[in-house]
Amino acid sequence: MMTAAELPSRRFEPLRYGLGAWTEHIFFAYDLVAELRPQVLVELGTDRGESYFAFCQSALENHTGTRCFAVDHWQGDTHAGSYDDATFADVCAHNSKHYASFSILLRCSFDAALEQFAPASIDLLHIDGCHTEESARHDVESWLPKLRPGGILLMHDVAVRVRDFGVWKVWAELRERGRSFAFETSPGLGVWEKPPAQSQPALLEALMGRPERIGAKRDEVEGSRGVSGKSGSRSGAITPRDPSTALRSAQDDGGGERLVVQELCSNYRERNAALQEKMTQQWLDGSIRTAPMASETVIQVFWQGAEGYAEERSIDARIGHESWKEVKIPLPASGPVSGLRIDFFSALTIVEIAEISVGTAHGIYSYRATTKAECEAISLGGDCVRLSAQPFRVQITGVDPQLYLPRFSPALDGNGLVVSLRLRVEGRFANALGG
Repeated sequence: MMTAAELPSRRFEPLRYGLGAWTEHIFFAYDLVAELRPQVLVELGTDRGESYFAFCQSALENHTGTRCFAVDHWQGDTHAGSYDDATFADVCAHNSKHYASFSILLRCSFDAALEQFAPASIDLLHIDGCHTEESARHDVESWLPKLRPGGILLMHDVAVRVRDFGVWKVWAELRERGRSFAFETSPGLGVWEKPPAQSQPALLEALMGRPERIGAKRDEVEGSRGVSGKSGSRSGAITPRDPSTALRSAQDDGGGERLVVQELCSNYRERNAALQEKMTQQWLDGSIRTAPMASETVIQVFWQGAEGYAEERSIDARIGHESWKEVKIPLPASGPVSGLRIDFFSALTIVEIAEISVGTAHGIYSYRATTKAECEAISLGGDCVRLSAQPFRVQITGVDPQLYLPRFSPALDGNGLVVSLRLRVEGRFANALGG
């Protein structure tokens, strides 16, 4: 029975981390590849490569002989936000430097990549594409035939239920069809075995439980709830009260196995906490400027209505550094917009902004800031300092810099609203404040 002390990730020092919502799972990703030793691994939706390169690093360091494939158009989507070619260039450079002998980047749509893989040829499949129910369902239905029986499917964002995220609905249906386990701390990671159940490495057996007990518990639960056991319907079969608790109870029938699962999950939480502490220290001592996340800057635009500012009312874009960028960010807002806040997730850089405008996609502006007076009217909050108003230059001093545009009176109609910026990020050890 697998214990935390035996995990291969105890010696794992990740090369890529802090790039997104996958950071807390990279230690599990490392262990999964080391234990499963898949011949073929495919990831759908790679972005900056945080999960994918954890898989690759494990394959290299544990000599698994895995062939790895990353599939992405590297343009972003409605949930990840848009980004420029700096992302793909960075991913290519890292892949070429470390994993070129066994890792292939396929820059295309998920559907276009299907023909590259024979039925039942994939041992480990990770789906992390667009997160609407329709897109997630399409990806699962298209790619499951490519996964071998007994193969492992990972699905990210299975615990997110805000906006139009719908992965959780597809995940709930899958769990009715095979052994599974979910790391449920948002955004959540689902681990699923394609039936029929097969003998798996100790790590997976510990998390998913023995197939006979899971099946018995599911029959018991479905009998008590009157569930037919059929899945795949878009009707009301999926409810927020899905049978996840019951399946976890199935794993908990044995006290010893329950303790093992708790120990494993506790280990992963502790490793993630230590990594988060490392990143905090990097921000404090300035070494974040050379950390993996430092090559790009995330621009996050919040819109304010009657409810104020909140993460679920925001959208991202991401840019590379040094050259001037023209960024257009369509807001998925509806109803009146009374204010806008622009945050930068950027590693102690200097951001120079030549223009901020708000208007329609056809260039009809409701707001525009280009002059010294207009830029001075933009309020700063959080971790940033205004260096000058003309040119408008801002020093990023921490993790949460905020720019507040003057309030719109009357409020703007959020439908079809576009925020445009012309800016440049100086990322090469920029620090006009000293230190």
